[in-house]
Amino acid sequence: MQTAYRKDVSTLFDVFCEVGATIDDGTSIILQKYPEDFSDCQTLKSIGQFCFPCGPHYDNWEAVQMFTFVLTDEKSEYTYAFCRLTPHNNTCLCILSGLQWPNVFYKILNHLSEIMNNRVVFGPFLCQELITAIYQVLITAPDLTKLPSLREDKFMFEFFNGITEKQLITIYAGLLKERRILFTSQKLSQLSSCVFGAAALLRPMHWQSLFIPVLPFHLIDMLIIDLGDVMVIDLDLRTVHCIFNDVVDLPSEALSILYKGLSCSAVTFSWDCKKFIHNQKPSLQSYLRSLIEEDGVQYLERFIDERIAALNAGEPIDDEFEKEIRAMEMQSKSSHQVVISLAKISVIAC
Repeated sequence: MQTAYRKDVSTLFDVFCEVGATIDDGTSIILQKYPEDFSDCQTLKSIGQFCFPCGPHYDNWEAVQMFTFVLTDEKSEYTYAFCRLTPHNNTCLCILSGLQWPNVFYKILNHLSEIMNNRVVFGPFLCQELITAIYQVLITAPDLTKLPSLREDKFMFEFFNGITEKQLITIYAGLLKERRILFTSQKLSQLSSCVFGAAALLRPMHWQSLFIPVLPFHLIDMLIIDLGDVMVIDLDLRTVHCIFNDVVDLPSEALSILYKGLSCSAVTFSWDCKKFIHNQKPSLQSYLRSLIEEDGVQYLERFIDERIAALNAGEPIDDEFEKEIRAMEMQSKSSHQVVISLAKISVIAC
């Protein structure tokens, strides 16, 4: 399937820019960039336009805004722009990359900002040295066959926190029908994260239509169209408006799986030692009581508590214990197949 991922990625990022804005007319200017010989004028112009999407003098934000916009080239491939916008300071740090790694680049931006704001402590050249080292680092691609946990995926984490389960299914049904979808929010970080999170619902397929996570205010004329058939999601009011009812068209089996899966994702795991003991073989119950009840052993209690905490945090569990369980299951299945085969041989022999 046609994807929007670039095929020419050779460095961790393409360019790093510090963007400022003039006090009088708010014109965006590139204060510094690395590499210094980066000369794609159209890209640099786009960075200046998108780094202050609400204008440089927009004062409705108190906290730093971490957001991501996308530049699309003539091949319809994406370059991701990860930004750290500091309110009331008229500066924005921006990293352009062909890699959609928000957690990595947001951490880099935070470190760079701390160094740049404390030059007296860190020295005048540490920021340049850090950017150079990051630019030259060898890229190790993650395992693309595994999905990240919810807490590891910033975009999906904010998306799940920003809408209800029922709204998520409505959006998913609209994505399957390729509806035009518009997200609105006063928070840039939430806005861009939710757009990326919604698009990720189509995995392993990819959104093929127009994709704009953040649209600057001065380009708002692009939306001067009939919005009657557009699904509008207001993240501030937590509302979804759409004239279509695509959820009704979903197969009942699929809808049941979605509701069940989402309700399970909202449940935290716990365990009841008495129920656990009761469900074991009678021959084991007495011994288990001595291990896990009031005067039980600490190592087993710690083992169980850590696994419960990992499940609730969405962390994968793949230790020696799990490997041994899988090995025993495979051995059991293998033994079962041997018994069946022997039974068939006996029948034939008879």
